[in-house]
Amino acid sequence: MIPEKMHSDGNRYTCRGGRSSQGLAPFFDVDNGGGKGFLLAIGWTGQGFFYYRKEAPAVRVTAGVDKVNFYLEPGERIRTASVLLLPYEDGRDDAHNLFRRTIKENFSLKRGEAPVSFVVWGGADSEFLCRQIDRAEKEKLGFECLWVDAGWYGDYEEECPDEFTGKWWQYVGDWMPNKRVHQKELKDVFARAEKAGMRPLLWIEPERARKTAGIYGERPELFIALEGEDNVLLDLSREDTRRWMFGIIDFYVNELNLYCYRQDFNMDPLPYWENRDTENRKGITQIKHITGMYEVWDNLLTKYPNLIIDNCASGGRRIDIETLKRSIPLHRSDLNCDFDFNPNHVQNHTIRFSYWLPYHGCGAGKYPFDIYRARSCQSSSFATSFLGYGAWENDEYDMGAIQKNISEFKSVQRFFACDYYSVFGFPRDDTAWAGWQFHDPETNEGIVAAFRRDESPCGEATVFLGGLSSGLYKFENADTGESSMISSAEIVEKGFSVAISEKGDSRLFRYKKI
Repeated sequence: MIPEKMHSDGNRYTCRGGRSSQGLAPFFDVDNGGGKGFLLAIGWTGQGFFYYRKEAPAVRVTAGVDKVNFYLEPGERIRTASVLLLPYEDGRDDAHNLFRRTIKENFSLKRGEAPVSFVVWGGADSEFLCRQIDRAEKEKLGFECLWVDAGWYGDYEEECPDEFTGKWWQYVGDWMPNKRVHQKELKDVFARAEKAGMRPLLWIEPERARKTAGIYGERPELFIALEGEDNVLLDLSREDTRRWMFGIIDFYVNELNLYCYRQDFNMDPLPYWENRDTENRKGITQIKHITGMYEVWDNLLTKYPNLIIDNCASGGRRIDIETLKRSIPLHRSDLNCDFDFNPNHVQNHTIRFSYWLPYHGCGAGKYPFDIYRARSCQSSSFATSFLGYGAWENDEYDMGAIQKNISEFKSVQRFFACDYYSVFGFPRDDTAWAGWQFHDPETNEGIVAAFRRDESPCGEATVFLGGLSSGLYKFENADTGESSMISSAEIVEKGFSVAISEKGDSRLFRYKKI
Protein backbone atom coordinates (compact mmCIF):
# COMPACT_ATOMS: atom_id res chain seq x y z
CA MET A 1 0.00 0.00 0.00
CA ILE A 2 1.16 3.55 -0.67
CA PRO A 3 -0.22 6.80 0.73
CA GLU A 4 -2.87 8.11 -1.65
CA LYS A 5 -3.97 11.07 0.42
CA MET A 6 -2.78 12.61 3.66
CA HIS A 7 -5.81 14.27 5.23
CA SER A 8 -5.75 16.37 8.38
CA ASP A 9 -8.39 14.03 9.74
CA GLY A 10 -7.06 10.69 8.50
CA ASN A 11 -4.76 8.66 6.27
CA ARG A 12 -5.76 6.62 3.22
CA TYR A 13 -3.63 3.96 1.55
CA THR A 14 -4.09 1.99 -1.66
CA CYS A 15 -2.06 -0.58 -3.56
CA ARG A 16 -0.97 -0.04 -7.17
CA GLY A 17 -2.15 -1.49 -10.45
CA GLY A 18 -4.66 -4.02 -9.09
CA ARG A 19 -2.19 -6.35 -7.30
CA SER A 20 -2.76 -6.48 -3.57
CA SER A 21 0.82 -6.12 -2.25
CA GLN A 22 2.33 -4.00 -5.01
CA GLY A 23 3.79 -1.07 -3.12
CA LEU A 24 3.43 -2.21 0.48
CA ALA A 25 1.66 -5.35 1.65
CA PRO A 26 -1.91 -5.01 3.04
CA PHE A 27 -0.95 -5.57 6.69
CA PHE A 28 -1.23 -2.75 9.21
CA ASP A 29 -0.07 -2.19 12.80
CA VAL A 30 -1.83 0.72 14.54
CA ASP A 31 -0.13 1.32 17.89
CA ASN A 32 -0.87 3.98 20.50
CA GLY A 33 2.77 4.16 21.60
CA GLY A 34 2.03 2.45 24.90
CA GLY A 35 1.96 -1.17 23.81
CA LYS A 36 -1.72 -1.13 22.89
CA GLY A 37 -3.21 -1.19 19.44
CA PHE A 38 -4.44 -3.55 16.77
CA LEU A 39 -3.16 -5.49 13.79
CA LEU A 40 -5.26 -5.52 10.65
CA ALA A 41 -4.93 -7.49 7.41
CA ILE A 42 -7.02 -7.10 4.26
CA GLY A 43 -8.02 -10.16 2.27
CA TRP A 44 -8.43 -8.97 -1.29
CA THR A 45 -6.12 -9.91 -4.16
CA GLY A 46 -7.06 -6.94 -6.33
CA GLN A 47 -7.14 -3.18 -5.75
CA GLY A 48 -7.70 -2.69 -2.01
CA PHE A 49 -7.62 0.29 0.32
CA PHE A 50 -7.14 1.06 4.01
CA TYR A 51 -8.29 4.26 5.74
CA TYR A 52 -7.98 5.27 9.37
CA ARG A 53 -8.82 8.39 11.34
CA LYS A 54 -8.33 9.26 14.99
CA GLU A 55 -11.57 9.83 16.84
CA ALA A 56 -10.35 10.10 20.42
CA PRO A 57 -10.25 7.88 22.35
CA ALA A 58 -10.77 5.50 19.41
CA VAL A 59 -9.70 5.03 15.81
CA ARG A 60 -12.12 4.67 12.91
CA VAL A 61 -10.97 2.17 10.26
CA THR A 62 -12.38 1.41 6.82
CA ALA A 63 -10.93 -1.18 4.43
CA GLY A 64 -12.07 -2.99 1.32
CA VAL A 65 -12.15 -2.91 -2.49
CA ASP A 66 -11.10 0.47 -3.88
CA LYS A 67 -13.02 2.68 -6.33
CA VAL A 68 -16.26 0.70 -6.55
CA ASN A 69 -19.68 2.08 -7.45
CA PHE A 70 -22.12 -0.47 -8.85
CA TYR A 71 -25.54 -2.04 -8.60
CA LEU A 72 -26.32 -5.76 -8.66
CA GLU A 73 -28.40 -7.21 -11.43
CA PRO A 74 -31.35 -9.50 -10.57
CA GLY A 75 -30.07 -12.78 -9.14
CA GLU A 76 -26.44 -11.57 -9.10
CA ARG A 77 -24.30 -12.38 -6.05
CA ILE A 78 -20.78 -11.19 -5.23
CA ARG A 79 -18.30 -11.08 -2.37
CA THR A 80 -15.70 -8.43 -1.57
CA ALA A 81 -12.78 -8.16 0.84
CA SER A 82 -12.27 -10.01 4.11
CA VAL A 83 -10.59 -8.38 7.12
CA LEU A 84 -8.63 -9.94 9.95
CA LEU A 85 -8.48 -7.75 13.08
CA LEU A 86 -6.38 -8.55 16.15
CA PRO A 87 -6.46 -6.09 19.10
CA TYR A 88 -3.52 -6.19 21.54
CA GLU A 89 -2.63 -4.76 24.94
CA ASP A 90 0.70 -6.42 25.80
CA GLY A 91 3.06 -5.03 23.18
CA ARG A 92 3.81 -5.66 19.54
CA ASP A 93 6.03 -8.76 19.79
CA ASP A 94 3.36 -10.88 21.48
CA ALA A 95 0.71 -9.51 19.12
CA HIS A 96 2.68 -10.29 15.99
CA ASN A 97 3.50 -13.79 17.18
CA LEU A 98 -0.17 -14.40 17.90
CA PHE A 99 -0.89 -13.11 14.39
CA ARG A 100 1.74 -15.47 12.90
CA ARG A 101 0.21 -18.42 14.77
CA THR A 102 -3.25 -17.40 13.55
CA ILE A 103 -2.01 -17.29 9.95
CA LYS A 104 -0.21 -20.60 10.39
CA GLU A 105 -3.21 -22.43 11.83
CA ASN A 106 -6.10 -20.80 9.97
CA PHE A 107 -4.77 -19.02 6.88
CA SER A 108 -2.14 -21.41 5.52
CA LEU A 109 -2.07 -24.54 3.41
CA LYS A 110 -0.85 -26.51 6.45
CA ARG A 111 1.73 -28.42 4.43
CA GLY A 112 4.52 -27.94 6.94
CA GLU A 113 7.72 -26.37 5.65
CA ALA A 114 7.94 -25.34 2.01
CA PRO A 115 10.39 -27.22 -0.23
CA VAL A 116 14.10 -26.84 -0.91
CA SER A 117 14.08 -26.31 -4.66
CA PHE A 118 16.48 -26.73 -7.57
CA VAL A 119 15.45 -24.00 -10.06
CA VAL A 120 16.02 -24.62 -13.77
CA TRP A 121 15.17 -22.52 -16.82
CA GLY A 122 12.29 -24.00 -18.83
CA GLY A 123 13.76 -22.86 -22.14
CA ALA A 124 16.81 -25.11 -21.67
CA ASP A 125 16.42 -28.44 -23.43
CA SER A 126 15.43 -31.65 -21.66
CA GLU A 127 18.80 -33.31 -22.23
CA PHE A 128 20.57 -30.46 -20.42
CA LEU A 129 18.06 -30.51 -17.56
CA CYS A 130 18.50 -34.25 -17.06
CA ARG A 131 22.29 -33.82 -16.95
CA GLN A 132 21.94 -31.18 -14.27
CA ILE A 133 19.59 -33.39 -12.25
CA ASP A 134 22.20 -36.15 -12.44
CA ARG A 135 24.85 -33.70 -11.29
CA ALA A 136 22.82 -32.53 -8.30
CA GLU A 137 22.07 -36.13 -7.32
CA LYS A 138 25.72 -37.17 -7.66
CA GLU A 139 26.80 -34.32 -5.38
CA LYS A 140 24.08 -35.26 -2.85
CA LEU A 141 22.88 -31.67 -2.58
CA GLY A 142 19.58 -32.64 -1.00
CA PHE A 143 17.08 -30.84 -3.22
CA GLU A 144 13.42 -31.73 -2.62
CA CYS A 145 11.85 -30.17 -5.74
CA LEU A 146 12.75 -29.62 -9.37
CA TRP A 147 11.40 -26.17 -10.15
CA VAL A 148 10.95 -25.70 -13.93
CA ASP A 149 10.47 -21.99 -14.52
CA ALA A 150 9.34 -20.02 -17.58
CA GLY A 151 10.27 -20.65 -21.23
CA TRP A 152 9.14 -24.29 -21.59
CA TYR A 153 6.05 -23.51 -23.77
CA GLY A 154 5.22 -22.11 -27.22
CA ASP A 155 6.48 -23.04 -30.67
CA TYR A 156 9.42 -20.63 -30.92
CA GLU A 157 12.33 -21.74 -33.10
CA GLU A 158 15.19 -19.61 -31.76
CA GLU A 159 17.45 -20.70 -28.92
CA CYS A 160 16.26 -19.47 -25.48
CA PRO A 161 18.78 -20.94 -23.01
CA ASP A 162 18.03 -18.19 -20.44
CA GLU A 163 15.55 -15.38 -19.89
CA PHE A 164 17.86 -12.85 -21.56
CA THR A 165 18.03 -14.67 -24.90
CA GLY A 166 15.35 -15.19 -27.55
CA LYS A 167 11.66 -14.30 -27.62
CA TRP A 168 10.18 -16.95 -25.35
CA TRP A 169 8.20 -14.20 -23.62
CA GLN A 170 6.16 -13.54 -26.79
CA TYR A 171 4.53 -16.97 -26.39
CA VAL A 172 3.05 -16.50 -22.91
CA GLY A 173 -0.48 -17.93 -23.17
CA ASP A 174 0.38 -20.90 -25.40
CA TRP A 175 0.61 -23.54 -22.70
CA MET A 176 1.92 -26.48 -24.70
CA PRO A 177 5.54 -27.64 -24.27
CA ASN A 178 7.98 -26.56 -26.98
CA LYS A 179 8.77 -29.89 -28.63
CA ARG A 180 11.99 -28.56 -30.14
CA VAL A 181 13.53 -28.51 -26.65
CA HIS A 182 11.19 -30.89 -24.82
CA GLN A 183 10.42 -33.75 -27.19
CA LYS A 184 8.76 -35.76 -24.41
CA GLU A 185 6.88 -32.73 -23.06
CA LEU A 186 8.84 -32.61 -19.77
CA LYS A 187 7.69 -36.09 -18.73
CA ASP A 188 11.25 -37.46 -18.97
CA VAL A 189 12.64 -34.50 -17.04
CA PHE A 190 10.26 -34.85 -14.11
CA ALA A 191 10.54 -38.64 -14.12
CA ARG A 192 14.31 -38.27 -13.83
CA ALA A 193 13.85 -35.70 -11.07
CA GLU A 194 11.52 -37.96 -9.06
CA LYS A 195 14.02 -40.80 -9.37
CA ALA A 196 16.58 -38.42 -7.84
CA GLY A 197 14.22 -37.58 -4.97
CA MET A 198 12.94 -34.26 -6.36
CA ARG A 199 9.21 -33.65 -6.67
CA PRO A 200 7.84 -31.77 -9.75
CA LEU A 201 7.19 -28.01 -9.63
CA LEU A 202 6.04 -26.15 -12.78
CA TRP A 203 5.63 -22.44 -13.61
CA ILE A 204 2.52 -21.27 -15.50
CA GLU A 205 1.06 -17.77 -15.93
CA PRO A 206 -2.54 -18.47 -16.96
CA GLU A 207 -4.09 -15.02 -16.38
CA ARG A 208 -1.93 -13.28 -18.98
CA ALA A 209 -1.22 -13.79 -22.69
CA ARG A 210 0.61 -11.87 -25.39
CA LYS A 211 -1.27 -10.69 -28.46
CA THR A 212 1.36 -12.63 -30.44
CA ALA A 213 0.33 -15.91 -28.75
CA GLY A 214 -1.73 -18.34 -30.79
CA ILE A 215 -4.40 -18.67 -28.11
CA TYR A 216 -5.35 -15.00 -28.43
CA GLY A 217 -5.90 -15.35 -32.17
CA GLU A 218 -7.92 -18.53 -31.68
CA ARG A 219 -9.98 -17.54 -28.61
CA PRO A 220 -10.00 -13.71 -28.27
CA GLU A 221 -13.29 -13.88 -26.33
CA LEU A 222 -11.38 -15.33 -23.37
CA PHE A 223 -9.39 -12.13 -22.88
CA ILE A 224 -9.69 -8.42 -22.17
CA ALA A 225 -7.49 -6.33 -24.48
CA LEU A 226 -6.39 -2.70 -24.37
CA GLU A 227 -5.41 -0.69 -27.40
CA GLY A 228 -1.67 -0.08 -27.49
CA GLU A 229 -0.90 -2.84 -24.96
CA ASP A 230 0.77 -6.11 -25.98
CA ASN A 231 -0.54 -8.04 -22.97
CA VAL A 232 -4.11 -9.29 -22.74
CA LEU A 233 -5.86 -10.27 -19.49
CA LEU A 234 -7.79 -13.49 -19.03
CA ASP A 235 -11.43 -12.56 -18.35
CA LEU A 236 -12.20 -14.60 -15.24
CA SER A 237 -15.65 -13.03 -14.91
CA ARG A 238 -16.72 -15.64 -17.51
CA GLU A 239 -17.53 -19.19 -16.45
CA ASP A 240 -16.13 -20.70 -19.65
CA THR A 241 -12.85 -18.84 -19.09
CA ARG A 242 -12.59 -20.16 -15.55
CA ARG A 243 -13.14 -23.67 -16.90
CA TRP A 244 -10.40 -23.10 -19.49
CA MET A 245 -7.93 -21.90 -16.85
CA PHE A 246 -8.75 -24.79 -14.53
CA GLY A 247 -8.39 -27.24 -17.41
CA ILE A 248 -4.88 -26.02 -18.30
CA ILE A 249 -3.61 -26.35 -14.72
CA ASP A 250 -5.49 -29.58 -14.05
CA PHE A 251 -3.92 -31.16 -17.15
CA TYR A 252 -0.36 -30.50 -15.99
CA VAL A 253 -0.97 -31.36 -12.34
CA ASN A 254 -2.30 -34.72 -13.48
CA GLU A 255 0.00 -35.33 -16.48
CA LEU A 256 3.25 -34.40 -14.71
CA ASN A 257 2.22 -35.44 -11.18
CA LEU A 258 2.94 -31.95 -9.91
CA TYR A 259 3.73 -31.52 -6.24
CA CYS A 260 3.66 -27.73 -6.63
CA TYR A 261 1.97 -25.51 -9.21
CA ARG A 262 3.63 -22.09 -9.47
CA GLN A 263 1.29 -19.31 -10.65
CA ASP A 264 2.84 -16.06 -11.84
CA PHE A 265 1.13 -12.81 -12.91
CA ASN A 266 3.35 -10.22 -14.62
CA MET A 267 1.00 -7.37 -15.45
CA ASP A 268 -1.12 -4.69 -13.79
CA PRO A 269 -4.77 -5.72 -14.33
CA LEU A 270 -6.48 -2.59 -13.00
CA PRO A 271 -6.61 -0.63 -16.30
CA TYR A 272 -8.11 -3.66 -18.06
CA TRP A 273 -10.81 -4.07 -15.42
CA GLU A 274 -11.65 -0.38 -15.47
CA ASN A 275 -11.85 -0.33 -19.26
CA ARG A 276 -14.35 -3.22 -19.22
CA ASP A 277 -16.63 -1.65 -16.54
CA THR A 278 -19.71 0.33 -17.56
CA GLU A 279 -20.52 3.70 -16.02
CA ASN A 280 -22.80 2.40 -13.26
CA ARG A 281 -20.88 -0.82 -12.62
CA LYS A 282 -17.47 0.42 -11.49
CA GLY A 283 -15.41 -2.35 -9.91
CA ILE A 284 -17.63 -5.26 -10.93
CA THR A 285 -15.13 -6.70 -13.46
CA GLN A 286 -12.38 -6.70 -10.85
CA ILE A 287 -14.61 -8.34 -8.24
CA LYS A 288 -15.64 -11.12 -10.61
CA HIS A 289 -12.06 -11.66 -11.77
CA ILE A 290 -10.67 -12.01 -8.25
CA THR A 291 -13.49 -14.24 -7.02
CA GLY A 292 -13.09 -16.27 -10.22
CA MET A 293 -9.42 -16.82 -9.43
CA TYR A 294 -10.33 -17.94 -5.90
CA GLU A 295 -12.82 -20.37 -7.44
CA VAL A 296 -10.15 -21.91 -9.70
CA TRP A 297 -7.69 -22.30 -6.83
CA ASP A 298 -10.36 -23.72 -4.50
CA ASN A 299 -11.39 -26.25 -7.13
CA LEU A 300 -7.77 -27.29 -7.63
CA LEU A 301 -7.25 -27.80 -3.90
CA THR A 302 -10.50 -29.75 -3.65
CA LYS A 303 -9.44 -32.10 -6.43
CA TYR A 304 -5.77 -32.24 -5.31
CA PRO A 305 -5.77 -31.73 -1.52
CA ASN A 306 -2.01 -32.29 -1.26
CA LEU A 307 -1.12 -29.78 -4.00
CA ILE A 308 0.99 -26.74 -3.07
CA ILE A 309 0.23 -23.54 -4.98
CA ASP A 310 3.13 -21.10 -5.20
CA ASN A 311 1.89 -17.50 -5.46
CA CYS A 312 4.39 -15.32 -7.34
CA ALA A 313 3.03 -12.27 -9.30
CA SER A 314 6.30 -10.62 -10.34
CA GLY A 315 7.66 -11.71 -6.98
CA GLY A 316 5.40 -11.12 -3.99
CA ARG A 317 2.89 -8.65 -5.43
CA ARG A 318 -0.24 -10.58 -4.46
CA ILE A 319 0.34 -11.45 -0.81
CA ASP A 320 -2.77 -11.07 1.33
CA ILE A 321 -4.75 -13.27 3.70
CA GLU A 322 -6.92 -14.67 0.89
CA THR A 323 -3.93 -15.86 -1.17
CA LEU A 324 -2.21 -17.10 2.01
CA LYS A 325 -5.17 -19.43 2.66
CA ARG A 326 -4.61 -21.03 -0.72
CA SER A 327 -0.91 -20.67 -1.50
CA ILE A 328 2.65 -20.03 -0.29
CA PRO A 329 4.83 -17.21 -1.70
CA LEU A 330 7.98 -19.22 -2.45
CA HIS A 331 9.58 -16.26 -4.25
CA ARG A 332 8.48 -13.15 -2.36
CA SER A 333 10.55 -10.73 -4.50
CA ASP A 334 11.98 -10.72 -8.01
CA LEU A 335 15.04 -8.98 -6.58
CA ASN A 336 16.42 -12.52 -6.30
CA CYS A 337 16.15 -12.98 -10.08
CA ASP A 338 19.33 -10.91 -10.41
CA PHE A 339 22.23 -13.34 -10.27
CA ASP A 340 24.30 -10.93 -8.15
CA PHE A 341 21.59 -9.37 -5.97
CA ASN A 342 22.49 -7.62 -2.71
CA PRO A 343 21.92 -10.16 0.11
CA ASN A 344 21.41 -7.33 2.61
CA HIS A 345 18.19 -6.41 0.84
CA VAL A 346 17.01 -10.00 1.20
CA GLN A 347 17.70 -9.82 4.95
CA ASN A 348 15.40 -6.79 5.09
CA HIS A 349 12.65 -8.77 3.39
CA THR A 350 12.94 -11.57 5.97
CA ILE A 351 13.01 -9.10 8.85
CA ARG A 352 9.83 -7.35 7.67
CA PHE A 353 7.81 -10.20 6.17
CA SER A 354 8.39 -12.40 9.20
CA TYR A 355 6.47 -9.95 11.37
CA TRP A 356 3.36 -11.18 9.57
CA LEU A 357 3.96 -14.42 7.65
CA PRO A 358 5.14 -17.82 8.92
CA TYR A 359 5.65 -19.19 5.39
CA HIS A 360 7.54 -17.29 2.69
CA GLY A 361 10.70 -17.84 0.70
CA CYS A 362 13.23 -16.60 -1.82
CA GLY A 363 16.10 -17.79 -4.00
CA ALA A 364 19.85 -17.80 -3.39
CA GLY A 365 20.66 -17.39 -7.09
CA LYS A 366 24.00 -18.44 -8.56
CA TYR A 367 26.10 -18.31 -5.40
CA PRO A 368 24.70 -20.67 -2.75
CA PHE A 369 28.24 -21.64 -1.71
CA ASP A 370 28.64 -18.17 -0.13
CA ILE A 371 27.57 -18.71 3.48
CA TYR A 372 26.68 -15.03 4.04
CA ARG A 373 24.41 -15.07 0.98
CA ALA A 374 22.95 -18.49 1.80
CA ARG A 375 22.05 -17.47 5.36
CA SER A 376 20.62 -14.17 4.12
CA CYS A 377 18.24 -16.24 1.98
CA GLN A 378 17.19 -18.66 4.71
CA SER A 379 13.46 -18.50 5.32
CA SER A 380 10.58 -20.98 5.38
CA SER A 381 11.77 -22.26 2.00
CA PHE A 382 15.00 -22.14 0.01
CA ALA A 383 15.76 -22.23 -3.72
CA THR A 384 18.81 -21.84 -5.94
CA SER A 385 19.37 -21.75 -9.71
CA PHE A 386 23.16 -22.20 -9.84
CA LEU A 387 22.96 -25.30 -12.09
CA GLY A 388 19.83 -24.30 -13.96
CA TYR A 389 21.21 -22.37 -16.95
CA GLY A 390 23.16 -23.67 -19.93
CA ALA A 391 25.67 -20.81 -19.80
CA TRP A 392 26.76 -21.99 -16.35
CA GLU A 393 27.03 -25.70 -17.10
CA ASN A 394 30.81 -25.76 -17.10
CA ASP A 395 31.30 -23.36 -14.20
CA GLU A 396 33.17 -24.74 -11.22
CA TYR A 397 31.42 -24.70 -7.86
CA ASP A 398 32.41 -25.54 -4.33
CA MET A 399 29.93 -28.40 -4.07
CA GLY A 400 31.03 -29.22 -0.54
CA ALA A 401 30.10 -25.72 0.61
CA ILE A 402 26.76 -25.86 -1.21
CA GLN A 403 25.94 -29.22 0.34
CA LYS A 404 26.89 -27.88 3.76
CA ASN A 405 24.79 -24.72 3.36
CA ILE A 406 21.70 -26.62 2.23
CA SER A 407 22.15 -29.11 5.06
CA GLU A 408 22.44 -26.24 7.55
CA PHE A 409 19.22 -24.72 6.25
CA LYS A 410 17.35 -28.01 6.59
CA SER A 411 18.53 -28.32 10.18
CA VAL A 412 16.94 -24.98 11.13
CA GLN A 413 14.10 -24.71 8.59
CA ARG A 414 11.26 -25.57 10.96
CA PHE A 415 12.06 -22.61 13.23
CA PHE A 416 11.12 -20.05 10.57
CA ALA A 417 7.45 -20.92 11.13
CA CYS A 418 7.75 -20.47 14.94
CA ASP A 419 7.67 -17.26 17.00
CA TYR A 420 9.74 -14.37 15.61
CA TYR A 421 11.69 -11.54 17.21
CA SER A 422 13.40 -8.80 15.19
CA VAL A 423 16.17 -8.54 17.79
CA PHE A 424 18.50 -6.49 15.56
CA GLY A 425 15.82 -3.98 14.65
CA PHE A 426 15.16 -2.76 11.12
CA PRO A 427 18.47 -1.78 9.46
CA ARG A 428 18.32 0.80 6.69
CA ASP A 429 21.82 0.67 5.22
CA ASP A 430 24.99 -1.43 4.95
CA THR A 431 26.68 0.13 8.00
CA ALA A 432 24.35 -1.78 10.34
CA TRP A 433 24.11 -5.26 11.77
CA ALA A 434 21.05 -7.31 10.88
CA GLY A 435 19.55 -10.59 11.97
CA TRP A 436 16.69 -12.38 13.65
CA GLN A 437 15.57 -14.81 16.32
CA PHE A 438 13.03 -17.60 15.79
CA HIS A 439 11.84 -19.41 18.90
CA ASP A 440 9.75 -22.54 19.47
CA PRO A 441 7.89 -21.94 22.77
CA GLU A 442 6.77 -25.59 22.97
CA THR A 443 10.29 -27.03 23.01
CA ASN A 444 12.15 -23.95 24.31
CA GLU A 445 14.68 -23.95 21.49
CA GLY A 446 15.42 -21.76 18.51
CA ILE A 447 17.97 -19.95 16.37
CA VAL A 448 19.69 -16.57 16.28
CA ALA A 449 21.26 -15.31 13.03
CA ALA A 450 23.56 -12.28 12.97
CA PHE A 451 24.97 -10.41 9.96
CA ARG A 452 27.74 -7.82 10.17
CA ARG A 453 27.23 -5.93 6.95
CA ASP A 454 30.16 -4.98 4.76
CA GLU A 455 30.32 -1.34 5.86
CA SER A 456 29.71 -1.88 9.57
CA PRO A 457 32.53 -0.51 11.76
CA CYS A 458 31.38 -2.55 14.77
CA GLY A 459 32.85 -5.97 15.52
CA GLU A 460 30.39 -6.88 18.25
CA ALA A 461 26.68 -6.51 18.89
CA THR A 462 24.51 -7.24 21.94
CA VAL A 463 20.82 -8.06 21.56
CA PHE A 464 18.02 -9.00 23.95
CA LEU A 465 16.25 -12.20 23.01
CA GLY A 466 12.54 -12.85 23.31
CA GLY A 467 10.38 -15.77 24.37
CA LEU A 468 12.84 -17.47 26.74
CA SER A 469 11.41 -19.06 29.85
CA SER A 470 13.33 -19.07 33.13
CA GLY A 471 16.26 -21.49 33.13
CA LEU A 472 19.61 -22.42 31.60
CA TYR A 473 20.16 -22.48 27.85
CA LYS A 474 22.84 -24.12 25.74
CA PHE A 475 23.95 -22.03 22.75
CA GLU A 476 25.94 -23.65 19.92
CA ASN A 477 27.87 -21.67 17.31
CA ALA A 478 27.14 -23.31 13.93
CA ASP A 479 30.40 -21.96 12.48
CA THR A 480 32.83 -23.14 15.16
CA GLY A 481 30.90 -25.90 16.92
CA GLU A 482 31.65 -24.20 20.26
CA SER A 483 28.91 -24.18 22.86
CA SER A 484 28.21 -22.17 26.00
CA MET A 485 25.69 -22.18 28.84
CA ILE A 486 23.81 -18.95 29.52
CA SER A 487 20.93 -18.40 31.93
CA SER A 488 17.82 -16.58 30.84
CA ALA A 489 18.34 -14.17 33.74
CA GLU A 490 21.77 -13.21 32.37
CA ILE A 491 20.32 -12.66 28.90
CA VAL A 492 17.57 -10.47 30.34
CA GLU A 493 20.08 -8.45 32.35
CA LYS A 494 23.08 -8.25 29.99
CA GLY A 495 21.80 -9.40 26.61
CA PHE A 496 23.27 -11.92 24.16
CA SER A 497 26.56 -10.78 22.62
CA VAL A 498 27.85 -11.76 19.17
CA ALA A 499 31.36 -11.03 17.93
CA ILE A 500 32.17 -11.02 14.19
CA SER A 501 35.71 -9.88 13.38
CA GLU A 502 35.30 -9.58 9.58
CA LYS A 503 32.97 -7.25 7.72
CA GLY A 504 30.45 -8.99 5.49
CA ASP A 505 30.37 -12.09 7.69
CA SER A 506 27.64 -13.90 9.64
CA ARG A 507 27.00 -16.18 12.60
CA LEU A 508 24.27 -18.70 13.29
CA PHE A 509 23.48 -19.98 16.78
CA ARG A 510 21.20 -22.82 17.78
CA TYR A 511 19.97 -22.86 21.35
CA LYS A 512 17.93 -25.12 23.61
CA LYS A 513 16.81 -24.98 27.21
CA ILE A 514 18.61 -27.54 29.37
